[in-house]
Parts: sequence; structure tokens; C-alpha cells
Amino acid sequence: MRLYLIRHGKAGSASPSGRDADRGLTGHGREQCRRLAHTFRALEIHCKTVFTSPLRRARASAEILVASGVAPFLEELDELAPGGPLDSLLTHVTQWRDDRFGDIALVGHVPDLVTCAERLVWGEGRGRLHLPTAGVISIELSTDGRIIGGSLLFWLTSPTLLP
Repeated sequence: MRLYLIRHGKAGSASPSGRDADRGLTGHGREQCRRLAHTFRALEIHCKTVFTSPLRRARASAEILVASGVAPFLEELDELAPGGPLDSLLTHVTQWRDDRFGDIALVGHVPDLVTCAERLVWGEGRGRLHLPTAGVISIELSTDGRIIGGSLLFWLTSPTLLP
């Protein structure tokens, strides 16, 4: 199973409400997500579901991916909100893998997505990976029963490298 960890597109610096959770995507952020969706389609990457943080900028990014045909379904996960419980998220991902539902995308925030990727690959967060807005870290999950420290990073890209 492949897991695509996607940081939301570029967000505005403030929202009318003043709440961080309400910050939406900028025009540039929407374009970043459209280009990412185009790249997924060109590479024939299809996910069964896109899971997203409930924050507005992440949900808007995920909606662009789903509207572009990257996945047919969108589901919010509180675990993907900033500071969400990583162990609970990893349990969810492990269950998805064990049930053989197929590839998934997680749209969220840094540093949480980076820490998740590093734990999957190295067994611990190391602060070594960088994930810009609309960037992707792709992980092949281990099939030997354990995913933490036993998964393979196979793709890390920045939106500046996308066509």
C-alpha cells in the first residue's frame, strides 16, 4: 500500500475571523494543488480516499484533488489537524493497510506530516525531511506487519518540480 502525505497549498496569512483554522488557500495555493492533481493523473496515481485535516486550507486542497479525480472520496480526520495524535493516525493507517483498502492520501500540515513520514521510515522523527506547501512525501508501507521503521520512502517532491 502506498501512502501520499501532502501538505496543503499556500494559505493566506490571515482570515476574516482571525482564527488560524479558517485560513483559506491563496490563488497560488489553489494553482499548486491543481498542478499536483495534474501530476497525479499523469503518473496514473489513484487513491481510494483522501483523508484531510479539518482546517480550511487542508480541506480546500483535498477537495481539489478529489474534484480532479485523484480519489473518489474525501474524509476528515481530526488526527490530521496540527498537533493531532500521531499514534492514533498511524493506527488508522495500519488498519487501512491491513484491511487492504488500497492507496490513500493524507492532506495536512507540517511538522506533523514530516514526523509521520520519518517515523514510518526510520522509526523516529529526525527533523531531516522538508515538505513545502503542496509538496508530497510518498511512502510504501511495509507488509510484514509493522509499518513504523519498516516503510520505504519512494518519492519526495516540491511543487516547483511539477509541470
